[in-house]
Parts: sequence; C-alpha cells; structure tokens
Amino acid sequence: MADSEFTNELNYQTERIMLEHKLRTGHEALERVGDELDGRINFRLNSVLKEEFTKVCKKNHSTLSREIKRFMSESVQFQKLV
Repeated sequence: MADSEFTNELNYQTERIMLEHKLRTGHEALERVGDELDGRINFRLNSVLKEEFTKVCKKNHSTLSREIKRFMSESVQFQKLV
C-alpha cells in the first residue's frame, strides 16, 4: 500500500471512529433526557418569522413547538446543529 493510500485509509478510519463516538455520546445523552416535559424556554423573535414558520409547520402537519423539540433532540443525538 502506498503512503497516500495508507494516509487516506487512516483518515477514513479516524473519521469513522470519531463519528461512532459522537453518535454513541449523542444516544447516551438523548437517553438521559426522558419523556418528562419539565422545562420551559421563553424567547423573543421576529413576529413575521414566527408566522411564516408556523405556516410551514401547518403545511407539514406539525407545530412550531414540535419542530423546535425535534431540532433540539436531533442536535443532542448527533452532537451537532442540524
């Protein structure tokens, strides 16, 4: 195996291991979350942005709250902002 092939394989394996670690860490974090809705977030945003996002949610048979929770859950699971 040439040096460049070895380096490419090593980089691939390193990235794969890091991704597996991130996913494992994310799944562990998500498991700790549970189902209890015991927290609250209250923040200000542009009213037109909220209105337009709500329309998109309704078109997709969802709600603003559900989509924000989904975003947060996926961010925790994958350990990055998606």
